Amino acid sequence: GITAGAVKKEGTGFLYAHMICMTFAWGMLLPWGVSIASRSRNVEGAKKGAWFKVHKNLQYAGWFLQILGFIFAILMVEENGGVHFNSNVIHTIIGLVVVILGTLQPLNAMFRMHPPADGWPNGVKPMKRKLFEWVHKGSGRIATILGILNVGIGVILVRAYGFDDSVTTVATIFSNLGILPVIMFFVG
Repeated sequence: GITAGAVKKEGTGFLYAHMICMTFAWGMLLPWGVSIASRSRNVEGAKKGAWFKVHKNLQYAGWFLQILGFIFAILMVEENGGVHFNSNVIHTIIGLVVVILGTLQPLNAMFRMHPPADGWPNGVKPMKRKLFEWVHKGSGRIATILGILNVGIGVILVRAYGFDDSVTTVATIFSNLGILPVIMFFVG
């Protein structure tokens, strides 16, 4: 913690870049992409496949930003002599898991089995398609929930380490925006 009247630390460029990239990725873009995929697939009157285009675009943008955020985290650690929130490795561990799961998402999407134009034979999805859906959706949801959680942990850590409040403002806003689609997914 920090005592009243203490001078707060200014964030470095790498810290700001890490937080902005990760909060845009895991605090907003990726959760909204997951929510759109799960909630908009069968919207009446929507153009066929429109949900998929929006989902894919949000996910690729989020994926790219999380890769940048990960690179900025590495640069930030190097800049600080190899110490990354050394008293709380949970942020680092969750972050690594989230980046790995997030990075695997476009890869496993490339292996999805597309339905035939006239639908699945007898209306039954083959096991390969069911397996893809289980892996892709399951790991995506886990990554999204952990990603939002980790953005929150990061905000708490930055505050606990006495950084200036301006460092956390953007992260707080976007992590709250990311919670909304997750709540919509589980509640509705």
